Amino acid sequence: FVNKGNTGSSSIMKNWNPSFNKELKDNIEYVPVKTIDQILENEKINSDEVLITKIDVEGAEAEVLKGGSNFLKSNSAPIILEYRLDLTKKYLKTNMDDVVNTLTRTGYEIFSITKDYKVANFEKEKIYENIIAIKKSSKFFMNLINK
Repeated sequence: FVNKGNTGSSSIMKNWNPSFNKELKDNIEYVPVKTIDQILENEKINSDEVLITKIDVEGAEAEVLKGGSNFLKSNSAPIILEYRLDLTKKYLKTNMDDVVNTLTRTGYEIFSITKDYKVANFEKEKIYENIIAIKKSSKFFMNLINK
């Protein structure tokens, strides 16, 4: 569902785009979709070679994580993603529990990223532009808690 004015807010989630005009047929563009696991397999990428992951998918964060279940189990690099609880509740009528549960179930600790780009405590009922998930067994996590 394409936002013609702000293409950065286009989404595969039907109700995500607040300025989406359902009357206009040219607001829909079909694109191929692959999961993280499919991309890694098809491109023969070893998940250990991935140093950081950024997920910016306008409301489809839970779906992306579900499609990367093997990646989440095997990779230890940090994952940065949007956590717009306000928009998710308003437009998708849901919360982001699936995101939090998927990350914690696969061994990640979640932190917020402050406006001055510092890592801080995460509270799942707050709104963040971005959060960072760091696997508890990773060197990134050890460096963070030892500071």
